[in-house]
Amino acid sequence: AEIIKAQIEKNNIKIVNKISALHLKVKLIEGFISRFKRLAARYISDEAGTFRTNYILLKKKKATIESELGLEGIEVEQALSSIQNSVREINEARKILTESNLRLVMSIARKYTGRGLALADLVQEGNIGLMKAVDKFDYKKGCKFSTYATWWIRQAITRSLADQGRTIRLPVHMIETINRLTQVSRELTQELGREPDREEIAKQMGIPVEKIRVILKICREPVSLETPIGNDDESHLEDLIEDKASLIPLDAVIQQELRTQVRKVINSLTGKEAEIIRKRFGIEEGVSQTLEEVGRHFKVTRERIRQLEGKAIRKLRHPLRSYSLKLFIEKNI
Repeated sequence: AEIIKAQIEKNNIKIVNKISALHLKVKLIEGFISRFKRLAARYISDEAGTFRTNYILLKKKKATIESELGLEGIEVEQALSSIQNSVREINEARKILTESNLRLVMSIARKYTGRGLALADLVQEGNIGLMKAVDKFDYKKGCKFSTYATWWIRQAITRSLADQGRTIRLPVHMIETINRLTQVSRELTQELGREPDREEIAKQMGIPVEKIRVILKICREPVSLETPIGNDDESHLEDLIEDKASLIPLDAVIQQELRTQVRKVINSLTGKEAEIIRKRFGIEEGVSQTLEEVGRHFKVTRERIRQLEGKAIRKLRHPLRSYSLKLFIEKNI
């Protein structure tokens, strides 16, 4: 028994050394472990049911599994137990390494407060980055874990800010450019003793002034139209913003009076002439018609409609009719 145990230990060490020499990723190793567990579980299950099923069939299945695992008999159960213990130790080491660096996450997260996410959310995203650093860290590279983890934590926090920190999402590269612009602007303010202008920032960053203008425009935070103005809650920002699409009350009154005068002038024509003018110029209906369309309506030729239209326009140009409309033209001038 002691000889078998020693041989198993020796085989386990060989397996571990071979796997380590491959420099496999954690996920790939975990895949091997998972497959080993499944095969070993099948082996042990078949071993327990030897006397209840076909012995020859089970023996073939066991031989196949032993061939795949490279182990024999009791070695399978012992290797599975050893792997399970190792997995527990790895998970415990991960937990300890993660919990030991939670303060690092907190210190980094505090630097990103006031950018659209609460401190608790920043810490949560930073913890996700820390766990990725724990899984990917390789001490053989000669780098301290805290230095390695800092980059993963920062990346997780900055990406969460880009995705969730703004009402309008900006690309990650634009967020990084905005952060760099903010830092350069702060440094120039300390150096010059005043706020730097766009040309000075552009020169320091080595990018065109026009791009600085675009970046400054993009980085503005949106403001709600329901933001209260003053101490009372009765006035809101939307009440003070000009609606350029709506008419000024005086202009609305003038336009209404102009429509009234146009109707009066057109109604002074004969019924047929007035209807031709309305259809040709889209008055009241909003859609102008061609000579052919108006001709079909009155069942006459387009030439006759053209003659009637010319006669009606000459009547409208008469000073007695056009005087009231000229007043509106003079006001606009």
